[in-house]
Amino acid sequence: MKKTLQIFLTLLCLQNAFAQNAKIRIFGEIFDEDSKPISFANVFVKGTLDGTISDSLGQFSFKTKPQNKIIICATLIGFENFEKEFSDFTKPIKLTLYKDETTVDEVEISASSYTTSDKKGVALTTLEVVTTPGAAADVFRAIQTFPGLQKIGETAGLFVRGGDVSETAVYLDGALILHPYKYESPQGGFFGTFSPFLLKGTYFSTGGFSSEFGNALSGVLEMESLDVPPKTEFNFGIGLAAISSKVNLPLKNDKIGVSFSGNLVNTKPLFKFNELISSGNTDWQNYPKSYDLNANFFCKINPKTTLKTFVFHSEDEVGLSFTNKADTTNFGSKSANSLYNLKLSSALNSKLLLTSNVAFTNYKTEVTTQGALNLDTEDKVHQLRIDSEFKVNRKIDLESGIQVFKNKTEIDGTVPVDQNDLGNLAERDTLNIDYNSLLTAFYSQVKMKFRKIIFKTGVRVERESISEKVVFNPRISATYKISEKSFLNSAFGVYNQFVEPKYFDEKEGNPNLKPQKSKHFIFGYEYKTESNFQFRAETYYKIYSNLILENDELNFTNEGNGFARGLDIFLKRKLKNWDGWISYSFLQAKRKQEDVLVKSNPEFAIPHTFSAVLKRTFLDKIQTGISINYSTGKPYTFQEGTWNDKRLPFYLKVDTNFSYLYSFWQGNLTVFYLSFSNLLGRENILDRRYSEDFSTYEEVKSSFLQSAYFGFSLSF
Repeated sequence: MKKTLQIFLTLLCLQNAFAQNAKIRIFGEIFDEDSKPISFANVFVKGTLDGTISDSLGQFSFKTKPQNKIIICATLIGFENFEKEFSDFTKPIKLTLYKDETTVDEVEISASSYTTSDKKGVALTTLEVVTTPGAAADVFRAIQTFPGLQKIGETAGLFVRGGDVSETAVYLDGALILHPYKYESPQGGFFGTFSPFLLKGTYFSTGGFSSEFGNALSGVLEMESLDVPPKTEFNFGIGLAAISSKVNLPLKNDKIGVSFSGNLVNTKPLFKFNELISSGNTDWQNYPKSYDLNANFFCKINPKTTLKTFVFHSEDEVGLSFTNKADTTNFGSKSANSLYNLKLSSALNSKLLLTSNVAFTNYKTEVTTQGALNLDTEDKVHQLRIDSEFKVNRKIDLESGIQVFKNKTEIDGTVPVDQNDLGNLAERDTLNIDYNSLLTAFYSQVKMKFRKIIFKTGVRVERESISEKVVFNPRISATYKISEKSFLNSAFGVYNQFVEPKYFDEKEGNPNLKPQKSKHFIFGYEYKTESNFQFRAETYYKIYSNLILENDELNFTNEGNGFARGLDIFLKRKLKNWDGWISYSFLQAKRKQEDVLVKSNPEFAIPHTFSAVLKRTFLDKIQTGISINYSTGKPYTFQEGTWNDKRLPFYLKVDTNFSYLYSFWQGNLTVFYLSFSNLLGRENILDRRYSEDFSTYEEVKSSFLQSAYFGFSLSF
């Protein structure tokens, strides 16, 4: 009996051991949302190496050890990940994968938008900005080669689809930049304030932008600064007109990093050297010069929270002499621009992301002439914004935010009554403005993703304290996925922009002015392959109302109006050693605004604009490029009682560049570069300035018929 019991216990232990090593069979089928079988899907048990690949019929079968809880996972590129707990494996299990709408998601804001950000479909990278001939390594000038922008003179100003340069808002890391240009002018400025080497990416919209952005009638440029530097790096460069340096220091793996940079610009050597090539057309009293300093700090506090600080300061000055209505006038300008921005991003859970910004910008400028224009201006803006993104489910995202802008503007000095007459004898007005305003905004928008279509609809509400006006802006956009490579894009939106501080002055302006308004209607088609080919055609119509119009009794009213309509075409192709793009814009625009009392061509209405950029790389060390920029001449007024009814000759400029990469030692990269501007030597006429009785005029031309620039950059 004792021996029998011992045998029984031994058999029981062996049974338990075999039971522990026994495996169960998991089998079934995997389908897509249309009940079609999916092959080559990876099906496995979470937390183990047990799994298999589905066959051509979508069937799978494998074995695994029994567990208290078995979670089956399935993954395949192009589909959302599947994860679900099962308990009954005595019969086949059925898995359903849903198509990942990421491809459509990336282009859902592509109506009228172009980016240099990897997140939203790259159109230009930072390297492409730097190597674009004629762009002078400037983000704004590179963007001017996109369709939807009109080239006005030789500035970097962003004139978007029949809109003035002031109608485009510029942001950096969520902070509004009121003065984004160096050597500022009514046409924007000669360069953008921020170097492309300070930026991780950009998003640029020529219309139909979402409710996140406001107080802009035409366009938005959003820039994002760098994160933690990937490695310790020092950079030093010398050019014909500039000295630059930059230091990148990752302090703790990929969690903490700082970057410092500085640039010193003095254009006197540039102009003196190029006077040997061709005579100059500008009488400089003080050659353009500037400097800027930047510090960028990034910290990943934990896997879900990041902190970014961006500090920037720049100063520039310029002086020149020109003839204005038969008088010779000396013009001088000095400006200082500062930005302090703190950005905190935190993913509270898998569905909610919060982003907050605290920023301060301070801009000072001093404009002096021997005549009627002598003006000191200071703009201070304190900013606070909180944005949230909430993923309701796999098809619906909710975005909302609050934005507060506290503006203080001080303007002191004299301005000419006739803005085209800066002479000593010109009639002038005295300005003494102290403007304090609080602009508050709230937006909310929902993004709905389906298999072939994505909708984004939202609303933005803004209030300005001086005028006490409240605006309500509904907006909607949609992208329809025709195929894996083809999309239809459309957008509609209402946009408002509050008038500049000077128009609220009780003496010279009108405190009761309403915000200006535009409505955007956009429809387009896009064909795009993986980074190799992109084609886009887009048509648009914009309606302007409540524009500022001069009035004898009230100084200004909101009786101005206008329209802009056109077609934009963009083609980009990238091969092994070739890269380039072509853009064309057709525009018709009319406006009644400010001193233009009948609907006519605004000075920034350019019917035809064409750009072509082609670059070639040899042996991975040599790169050369050429760009062609053509546009219809700018309109001008040639006699009293008419407005912009004549046009200047067409504008044409061909630029080229050449660069050579060399390594003097391991870890070193040295770039030598050379560029030529206006190869054809065409004398482009940028404007005509008439005498008071329109009997004589002076033509404003390019600074040089031809010019060259060269230098080198050393990194280690």
